[in-house]
Amino acid sequence: MTPVSCLASHVPSCCAQWTKAEATEFVERFALTQRRDQLLVNYVDYPFSPRSQVLHALKHNVPEADVRLMLADDRSRYFSKSRSDRYQEWLEHKATLILPLDRDVSTRVFDALLAGQVLVVPETVADFDGLFPRSLQSQLGIVRIPDLELATIRDAAAKAIQIFDEQGLDGAIARYRYALENHMLVNRIGLILQTLKGIADGQFTVKFDRDQNRPYGLWLQPLLTSPAHAKQPPVRQNSRQALVKKKSFATGG
Repeated sequence: MTPVSCLASHVPSCCAQWTKAEATEFVERFALTQRRDQLLVNYVDYPFSPRSQVLHALKHNVPEADVRLMLADDRSRYFSKSRSDRYQEWLEHKATLILPLDRDVSTRVFDALLAGQVLVVPETVADFDGLFPRSLQSQLGIVRIPDLELATIRDAAAKAIQIFDEQGLDGAIARYRYALENHMLVNRIGLILQTLKGIADGQFTVKFDRDQNRPYGLWLQPLLTSPAHAKQPPVRQNSRQALVKKKSFATGG
C-alpha cells in the first residue's frame, strides 16, 4: 500500500484454522464430545500486554476458567496438535472468554462460534456491535461484560454456561452454522472478489474524502445509482436464516 492507494472498507477477521469441509467432518466425528462447565481461555501469553496479568489472575483465582497459556516463542502446546485435535479442544468447552490484545475482533471469536461455544466478550471491543448487531448477539447467546474484574468474569462464566445448557443442541447448532456459512476464510475471499468485480462493473467510484472514522485519502465508495449495465452484487446470506439450519452437533455434558 502506498500514500496514493485507494482504500475500501475493512474486511473482518474470520475462522482460518479449518476449511468448511474439515469443520463439517470434525463435527460429525466428535458429535458425542462431552463439554466442560468452564470458560476456555487458551492464549499466547505476551508479557508486554496488560492481558497477561488478567490471564494469570484467572489461572490462579478463577476455577470457572480453564486457562491454557503458551509462550510467545513456543506455541507447540496448541499448534503441534493435528487440525482435528485443535478443533476438539474447542469442542470440549461450553463457553470461551474473548480477551483481545487491543480491542480487536480476533479470529478466536469465529473459532469459538464454529465450535458452538457461548462467547463472553468485553464491551471494549469497539467493532463487535458493527459485526454482530445486538439482536443477533442475543440469538447467539453472547454475553457482554463491562470490565475484566475477576468477579465480573466469574458471574459471566456462570451465565454463559447457563445459556449453553438452556439453548442446548439448537443453540450450539445455530452458532456453528452461523460461523460456517458467514465467517470462514472463503467468505472473506469471496467478499474481496465481489468488490473487485463491482469495480470492474462500474458499481464504485473513487473519492478523496474523510469522515469521523477515516483520515483524508482515496476511498472506494459505491455509486448511489449504478450504471444500467452493472450487475447487482449478490445478496449476502441473512445470518438469521443460518440460525434455523440444523445439523447433528456436540451436546453438553
